[in-house]
Formats: sequence, C-alpha cells, structure tokens
Amino acid sequence: LRDLVGDDAIACVGHAYRLDLDLVRVDAVEFTRLVRRAEAASSPQERWQLSHDALSLWHGEAFGELAGQEPFDLEAHRLDELRCAAMEINLAADLELGHHELAVGELQCFVHEHPYREHMWRLLVEALIRSDRRVEALRACAQWRDLLTEAGVAPSETLIELEQRALASHDR
Repeated sequence: LRDLVGDDAIACVGHAYRLDLDLVRVDAVEFTRLVRRAEAASSPQERWQLSHDALSLWHGEAFGELAGQEPFDLEAHRLDELRCAAMEINLAADLELGHHELAVGELQCFVHEHPYREHMWRLLVEALIRSDRRVEALRACAQWRDLLTEAGVAPSETLIELEQRALASHDR
C-alpha cells in the first residue's frame, strides 16, 4: 500500500494505522473538481480539455465490485450522473469546435445507453445535420419522437426545429 500512496500517507496511531490522503489524490474528488471547472470554462477548447481530463479518470463502474451495495449506491449514482454531464460537456464542445463527424459515433452510443437524456439527442441530430447526414438526422429525430411518444410526452419545440433544419438542409 505504501508503494501506491507513499510512505507519508500511512501513519501509525497507537495500535492502528491511519491513511492520510490529500483529497486531490482521490479520483472521485479530482473527477468532480474537473467537471465543475469544465462547466464554468468560457472557451469550448477549455471545456473539451477539462471534461476530457475528467473522463480519463473514469474506469468502469463507480466503486467497481462494491457497486450495488447499499452504502455505495447513492454516491455511485451521483458519480454516474456527473460522468454523463462530463460527456455532455465534452461532446457539446466537440460540436462547437467543428468536430461533428468525430462526435456522431459517441453520441449514438450515448443515446442508446441513456435514451432519456434529451440534450444528447439534440447534440446527435445537430452533429448529423452539420455532417450532411440528413437521412440519419431525420431517422434520429423519428427515434427521439417515438421515445417521447412512448413516455407520453409531446415533442419539444427543439425536436420540431431540428426536424425542420434537417429537411431544409437538403434544399441548400
């Protein structure tokens, strides 16, 4: 353990040991800090870099084998929601930086795994429109509309506007 955290992080206190870690060295704390900085960043390049750095700390499921056990459920859920937010920041910055084609595949995977995150559907359709993939953009709109209908929710103005843009992109 000393090899992993350093000799100074383990202290002998009476007949026990105490682990003293600087909070920045804890992945979950650093991940949270980077995502918060990415949310507040002013430039798309900075948002992309900070969210990318945060996501690079993510490896598998939060708490690994301990996930699903009651003491860890709430924090695991919070971290997973924060990971989704980091993905949204990262992919939105990708679009702002003009990386439409690169973002499409990740967005398609994301909406498949998290179908009720409307912001990601909007980013997917936007990326497809900007990539001149009109048919795929319209197909994504239809999937999004079907999902909303199944949930008993009326299509948003955003969805309707994106459908119109996808249709109009053919006329350019």
